Amino acid sequence: NINVIQRRWEDVDPLELGRCDVVTAAYCFQMDDIESALAKMCSVAASALFLLHFVDHDLQRPLREIAGDFEAGPDYLCLYNVLYEMGHRPDLEILCRDYEIPLDFQLQVLGYSHDLSPEHRARLREHLEAQGKVCRRDGSLWVRRRYRDALISIHFGGNGARQGGSR
Repeated sequence: NINVIQRRWEDVDPLELGRCDVVTAAYCFQMDDIESALAKMCSVAASALFLLHFVDHDLQRPLREIAGDFEAGPDYLCLYNVLYEMGHRPDLEILCRDYEIPLDFQLQVLGYSHDLSPEHRARLREHLEAQGKVCRRDGSLWVRRRYRDALISIHFGGNGARQGGSR
């Protein structure tokens, strides 16, 4: 019963989608017109809208110091406030994730997503080791991480009417 449409919200026609029981969007809010995208998401959601967006993580400061600022798109509070200004009363929950990931893979991912040079990755590795975030598991190096994400949700009535705190 799940239909996944892997296109940008800007490129999707609501008539093409029809009504969807649940609409989800995660980590995809780097859009020129976030208000129209959120309005489109709400217009097709019959029961609920769930948005998952980055709040912060334990390497933000060192990454800024090493490589400069990174444009991640609108803040999660911006998404919340746009929905609120549109007349919705979204719920907000902050989710914390503590996990370990192979160090080389983490450096590769951060190198790609933050356009880090090999020198920047080496400096980040030194930082992680100096902070005691690197551990050895099964003969390889892993890094301990902490992320916080925002789950923003709106629940609609079956007929499209807003429920709960919505107006």
